[in-house]
Amino acid sequence: SAIDTIVACDSYTWIDGNTYTASNNSATHTLVNAAGCDSIVYLDLTILNSTYYTDVITACDTYTWIDGNTYNSSNNTATDTLVNAVGCDSIVSLDLTINYTTYYTDIITACDTYTWIDGNTYTVSNNSAVDTLVNASGCDSIVSLDLTVNYSTTGIDTVTACDNYIWIDGNTYTTSNNTATHTITNSVGCDSLVTLDLTILNSTSYTDVITACDSYTWIDGNTYTTSNTTATDTLVNSVGCDSVVYLDLTILYSTGYTDVISSCYTYTWINGVTYTTSNNTDTVMFTNSVGCD
Repeated sequence: SAIDTIVACDSYTWIDGNTYTASNNSATHTLVNAAGCDSIVYLDLTILNSTYYTDVITACDTYTWIDGNTYNSSNNTATDTLVNAVGCDSIVSLDLTINYTTYYTDIITACDTYTWIDGNTYTVSNNSAVDTLVNASGCDSIVSLDLTVNYSTTGIDTVTACDNYIWIDGNTYTTSNNTATHTITNSVGCDSLVTLDLTILNSTSYTDVITACDSYTWIDGNTYTTSNTTATDTLVNSVGCDSVVYLDLTILYSTGYTDVISSCYTYTWINGVTYTTSNNTDTVMFTNSVGCD
């Protein structure tokens, strides 16, 4: 008799023709020994097991596995066989998820300065700065800056106006002013601080007092034959503003009469002429009591 001591992985087919998948120390088999008698063989079988393992991996962009291959996309079919602690196969299956680095350009337009995600404050346009963050899948997110810096502007609004002026701030100014400011948006979308430099000039008015005989043609081009205190005309004064002229016109009138005279032989009239014949055509001009003809 003899004991057949065997260590096998997963299964073992013994001399009895049976395949054993578990350890066994009770099976026997009878052979014929060299002397032609029975040889009883006792089985002492130890079955050790192969192991199976899934290597679950998440990587960014690429991954070099135990099989020596570098994978740049997800893979759940690759396998590799190692030896486990008991000397049997250790079959490893790959369950690889490849996530990817992302690239993003942060396009920004700002006024005067801009503090970016890298913590730096930029005062001029920049398209070279980069910063690395972590994206939603845990890989790098490489952000490139495309920054345009526009600038605020200042200016002085120099205005000359007559009597009053309504400025862009909505206020009406009746006196000169060089302190008012107002902020609007310039052509690039930034603040434009405007300072007012306002000079207020004044309109003038006066009454044109006129006394005339019979009729008067005034500066408005109208000829008046009666007194008038309501007509006005607007001129431009020395500072370029309105000069409103009010008419105060008094019309006085010329008078006339016929000097009826009868005389013998000759007559010397008020014109100094001595007449020796009748005459009804000559005239002479004087000034009446109101200063007219």
